[in-house]
Amino acid sequence: MTVVGLIRKFIPTRIKIKAYVLIVEIAARSKLLLYPFLFILHGRIPKGVSIVDGKPLYYYKGIKIEAPRDSIEAYVEVFQDNVYDRKAVPSMGDTVIDIGAYVGMYSIKASHFVGSEGLVIAVEPLLGNLAYLKSNVKYLSNIKVIKVALSNYIGHGKLYS
Repeated sequence: MTVVGLIRKFIPTRIKIKAYVLIVEIAARSKLLLYPFLFILHGRIPKGVSIVDGKPLYYYKGIKIEAPRDSIEAYVEVFQDNVYDRKAVPSMGDTVIDIGAYVGMYSIKASHFVGSEGLVIAVEPLLGNLAYLKSNVKYLSNIKVIKVALSNYIGHGKLYS
């Protein structure tokens, strides 16, 4: 078993997440640190990623996506591993609701699937993510951004980021 495999198996998830975010924040300051880290973690360096002024920039079908330093894993899930495409892929004219849209990565991808006749509703409650989301999708007319938290119950709660 590899070192990464052992870590995944024996380290509690909450500790892995905190360590991962810290490592990515440090590594994302430079390609010299980030690319080896990504290669160790994923066995490859993701395509369409660059580091500008210490922040990652992603590119998908000609669209520049700005995001926080710890966003690389979301980029890999959406664009490289196609995690969301495993269950269903939207078709032209469909409506997609992206709950917890983060910075809009999947919203942008879904926008291409549904085309100009479709609609993507990007739902995101966190102000920091919302700023990135609005900036990233501003040129895509088939994406509507809604600032709200969604849940399976009515009431008030605390949102943790």
